Amino acid sequence: MIIAKEVKQKILQTEEGTVITYDDFAYLQNFNAVSLVLSRLVKEGVIKRLEKGKYYRPVQSKFGGRGPSESQIVKGLSDEGYVSGNAAYNKLGLTNQISNKVIIIGKKYNRTTKVGNLRIKYQKRDGRFNNKNKKYFQILDAIKDIKKIAGSNVNQSLEKLLSLIKNMEANEQNRLLKYAETYKPMVRAVLGAILEQLGNPLSQNLKQTLNPLTKYDLGIDTSSLPNKESWRIK
Repeated sequence: MIIAKEVKQKILQTEEGTVITYDDFAYLQNFNAVSLVLSRLVKEGVIKRLEKGKYYRPVQSKFGGRGPSESQIVKGLSDEGYVSGNAAYNKLGLTNQISNKVIIIGKKYNRTTKVGNLRIKYQKRDGRFNNKNKKYFQILDAIKDIKKIAGSNVNQSLEKLLSLIKNMEANEQNRLLKYAETYKPMVRAVLGAILEQLGNPLSQNLKQTLNPLTKYDLGIDTSSLPNKESWRIK
């Protein structure tokens, strides 16, 4: 009864529309009891289920209860991974277009679901993702997807990426380079060329990982990447 009262009281004190997870009650040290209470509160209409292990307190209005905002949904679903695709590229300033499809990279599974108006696509990938390093993976994903970023062409996307990376501290650029080692050769080639152009000496580390005979046909102009030929980028 004490746990039930604690869980319900905390939920009622939580802002409407906020995503709630088991982690919010970890201090109670009784997963099974918390799970039973949350299930009961769903039946009572106090909260609604977002997906397995994730709930929300409906936002009350004169039109009835509604779900959390899209940003809250994404935040709640990506707590063990990171958002990729055009939703992430919009936040990075690479596109002005807003997509109702969100890609979430994580360790759990490959599947597609729908939450409200959002189509959520989970993609399983090994990696140590957290809130401190997700921006590096988002930038590397943008390089990987450079030919298909919505509302932008390859050269526009490249110039914006170059600006983003230029504004990073040297140690951040080096972390980006380190994470790039797990990506495809094309990503390493483009990042290497960008870092070389910015004067980062560690860019040569990436060149050593590339096959000197492989070419990368991306349609990049020499004006956007003057050193592209030395990285066999077309």
